[in-house]
Amino acid sequence: MNTLAIDTATTAVGLCLDSDSEIPRPDTGSGTPRPGREGSHRRSVIFQIGLQHSERLMPAVRLLLQEADLPVEDLDLIICSTGPGSFTGIRIGLATAKGLADGGVWRGVRPSGQRAAGGTPGGTSRRLIGVSTLDGLAYRYRRFPGLVAAVNPSLRKKYYAAVYRAGNLDGNYLETTLPDLCAALETRRPLLLTGAAARELYELMLSEGTDAGPELVLDASGQPTDPAGLLACGLTRLGEAETEPVPLYLRKSEAEITFFGE
Repeated sequence: MNTLAIDTATTAVGLCLDSDSEIPRPDTGSGTPRPGREGSHRRSVIFQIGLQHSERLMPAVRLLLQEADLPVEDLDLIICSTGPGSFTGIRIGLATAKGLADGGVWRGVRPSGQRAAGGTPGGTSRRLIGVSTLDGLAYRYRRFPGLVAAVNPSLRKKYYAAVYRAGNLDGNYLETTLPDLCAALETRRPLLLTGAAARELYELMLSEGTDAGPELVLDASGQPTDPAGLLACGLTRLGEAETEPVPLYLRKSEAEITFFGE
């Protein structure tokens, strides 16, 4: 199954492409077969873009597909982050993913194959699955013998967080302060911390008297997203009923705060 994962919920873009082997196809110019890929190939990229999601996402997707020699028509499944994170980034990612899933972004067609404005018939509908960025961060540590806390920065000195056991959410998605999160996790061990704010939380715990050791583990990568984890987590949900992904918002937007207050 050819699967593309997209995460635009943070100031980084995370993309992962899992492409299957395929039968060699003839080159339309020379008539000679092009070599096929053998087995499954996974390509994953993370790059910082600030607030340039709308300008940088589509070129990055195209480049990833070109490097894999995979036509967009051969995609079977799209997995997209639902957040929590940047409201604008989440919306751009989901809109792009929905466009890819219904065939309209790339070929100007609708799932039915009917001609859309300026398009050509032949569009293909693909399955679209939404996964939280925090779920993706924690998924690679699903075999950790304890709890995993995924933590990313929010705004106004707050942080997005979620706790997992064996890859499953243990509690709720949170927007909270580091001191409150530190207190909530005080007695929960063994504990592994991951995400862009993991080191901040780890250092706060040490300053509060927690011993550094095998009971408290830090993922020092500091990455805000793990697109490979997002993809792998999404694949586990293929058997669930299909529902349209919606953004995971844990706070008011900046406009709502400005006009109505927190």
